[in-house]
Amino acid sequence: MIDNLSDDWCAEFEHIVLSEEDAIQELRQNELAVSRIAQHYYVEHLIILNSFPKSGSRIVEKSLAILQNAVGKGPGVVTSKCVPASIRKIDPGLRVEMLKYFPDGGGFRHHISPTYNSFHVLALWQCPYILLIRHPADLIAAVYSHLVVSRDHGIWPDNIHPHLLRTLPRLLNAADIEQNDPQSAIQHLLADGYLQALLLWILDWIQFRDMDKSYILRYEDFIQNRMKTLIELTQFLWQTNQVPDEVFLQSQKESDNYAESRKEVIAKYPHGWTGEKNTWKNYFTSENLNTYQLITRRVLEHHRASANLLDLYPDIYLDTL
Repeated sequence: MIDNLSDDWCAEFEHIVLSEEDAIQELRQNELAVSRIAQHYYVEHLIILNSFPKSGSRIVEKSLAILQNAVGKGPGVVTSKCVPASIRKIDPGLRVEMLKYFPDGGGFRHHISPTYNSFHVLALWQCPYILLIRHPADLIAAVYSHLVVSRDHGIWPDNIHPHLLRTLPRLLNAADIEQNDPQSAIQHLLADGYLQALLLWILDWIQFRDMDKSYILRYEDFIQNRMKTLIELTQFLWQTNQVPDEVFLQSQKESDNYAESRKEVIAKYPHGWTGEKNTWKNYFTSENLNTYQLITRRVLEHHRASANLLDLYPDIYLDTL
């Protein structure tokens, strides 16, 4: 099979520095994945959960595992497969060689950029994917708290989430956090590119996603109407709306357990847990709010998917609250 691999497939490895022997071994490890792509194996054996950082993907992933065990098909429990940081940092989009980390399928939770290559790979794999989104204002508050906790854990800024480094034009000024000045720190996130980056991330995914293969899941719907959300996910993934009652109880229990395990970290957030709807109200000043509204309007005025995003979040401008 290796002799018949296409030039496009081999080109996927051009960015990795390998000896000839290691390169051949790398390709051999992917033989099973390549053959299963041709057999459309991943249509029913792989689920991708894609989100912007701090959108609640960990608790959603736990519920997906419970859901798949109860009603799903495929390899069993959905578990997030870890793609090495050396690969993630090269390209935040999907790459064909990532498939070697889950050749038998499963669940893949990741923060995938809406690049041409990402959509090309998704079309190749033909697997369903869930686009988890959250209100941009609440995301900003959650990201700021994440940065504060990262500082307190001594991992600022070298080990900060790779996606934060990619989407910020420059690093959030460490002095702003050290001086506990949330207004100027959040203002930086709003005005200097991060808000624009996350808006474009959401808008581009909405515009270019495969309507038949993807499902948009609002984080707010998941936490406020979990039963309805899990039924809709089951319908999308397995074409049935029959969900055992215990699934809802197990899902809520997993969320509670996760929150309990994070209690010490949450206690360090400037204004408590950021997983609630409208958490931005605890963080934004009037200046922050004005900047948020200005940037959001500018971005949405020039994007083709703006109407779709407004359908999902009629309050996105925060001017009707």
